[in-house]
Amino acid sequence: MMHFRQFNAAFTMSCLAGAGLLLFIGGCSQNSDAGALPEVSVDAPATLTDGGTTWTKADIGAADQECLATFFQKNQQLVGSPDMEGQPVLFTSGKNDRRFYWLNATVDGSRWTCVHFEKSRYTTSEGTGSPF
Repeated sequence: MMHFRQFNAAFTMSCLAGAGLLLFIGGCSQNSDAGALPEVSVDAPATLTDGGTTWTKADIGAADQECLATFFQKNQQLVGSPDMEGQPVLFTSGKNDRRFYWLNATVDGSRWTCVHFEKSRYTTSEGTGSPF
């Protein structure tokens, strides 16, 4: 049978070992800035032209949210995708034509994903660098 002093000593040693492990892990994570991703800083222009169509940067409204909701309902595999996290940048070229761009940091710079809704059809595209 273990006495209180033996239990207390064993408990103290376990706590010290656990604390040492936590300090070691904490120290390792603080020194891992070398692998941190760079910030994405791509300035979206006020307008862009693609294939003879001019797209204008716009604020996301209720109709745009509905457009995205419909897209994600039809593409359940993309729900929660890390490539489509956060608020996208929106461009419009008419009443119903929209392009939603998500910009993400990578080790080599930036990566983008676009959901393009035009003429009642959805398409997606992706690339590296600036999509603009």
